[in-house]
Amino acid sequence: MKTKPYRPAHRIARPSLSLAALTALLAAVPLTPAPAAPAAPGGTARALAAAPKVVLASGKLKVTIAPPDGKKGFYRSTRFDWSGMITDVTLGATHFYGPWTDGVSEEVHDFADTPTGVVVSPRNPATGPAEEFANRDGETVPGYNAAPAGGTFIKIGVGRLRKADLKPYDHFNAYDIVDGGTWTLRRTPARMVFIQRLPTGADGYGYEYEKSVTLAPGGVMTIAHRLRNTGRLPIQTQLYTHNFARFGGAEIGPGVTARFPFPLTGPVSDPALAAIDGNELRYLKPLHPGDRIQLPAQPGDPALNGGPFTITGANGASITMAADVPLVRTAIWSIRRTVAIEPFVAINVASGAEQRWSWRYTYTEAKRPR
Repeated sequence: MKTKPYRPAHRIARPSLSLAALTALLAAVPLTPAPAAPAAPGGTARALAAAPKVVLASGKLKVTIAPPDGKKGFYRSTRFDWSGMITDVTLGATHFYGPWTDGVSEEVHDFADTPTGVVVSPRNPATGPAEEFANRDGETVPGYNAAPAGGTFIKIGVGRLRKADLKPYDHFNAYDIVDGGTWTLRRTPARMVFIQRLPTGADGYGYEYEKSVTLAPGGVMTIAHRLRNTGRLPIQTQLYTHNFARFGGAEIGPGVTARFPFPLTGPVSDPALAAIDGNELRYLKPLHPGDRIQLPAQPGDPALNGGPFTITGANGASITMAADVPLVRTAIWSIRRTVAIEPFVAINVASGAEQRWSWRYTYTEAKRPR
């Protein structure tokens, strides 16, 4: 199916414009998000098909992105960064990522993995190398702890949110978006840039956030970030990448491995299903509904940059990722649909300063049957 160039839903194209002129015009259009909303009704695949999309390409590598769109976007909730939501990567005939859920339900707080499918809360149906500016316990959310009930705090890549009550932050909860800032998108055939500007509010926070996704020959994708603090208060948080790895839609089992740049420490949450072999976690049996494999958080080394980490599918295809900055720690989480290596980067930006970091992904194709 041929994919049309992305056009913001609220922009009406003038028929008299040439394609080149229209593309240039759309590249400078700011997007103002609407209040948080769940994904489109129905299955996850249906929601993806109905959402705007952009396809980047370089040689054999193609990357499909669901861009931020407050009205029709695939992801419109308050947990994950709206930019660079990668829904599919193909290298030749090999597919990576894709939806790991079957649908969403407000009745689910996190996710439910049952014989009839995987259902998640509307905060969770992210795909690919999805990113969140908060650690897993929600301890580093700028402004949350200091805000009174009804006050505001920020989630970078989402905007300024309303604190509903005095309960601890929970990224599985929905928070009202008070100000989503403005989004500006620019693209070339092999690169897309997302810029979110959030003006300084009464809470003292403001920022300019830029993320770019760039493809290069050899199956390489770089996700680069720049965060400039335009507010009065320092921004201290963490960014982790969920890396929802999938290989051609196959479920997780023997032949799947997750390799780290250092020896792993256990215990494995279920040693009957997976085992540590030096730097690798190896899956021993097929995972079934309800199975979950995790390890204790692996500590980072401030003297070293992050990676490489490699996830290999049973078909021999692999995803290798490496950061150009040190990591705070790395976690691993998996169910029958996906293996997720989750590296954490520390974000500490003084007022008027900026911080940059990037991830380099290298994809290899599935092995051909002999």
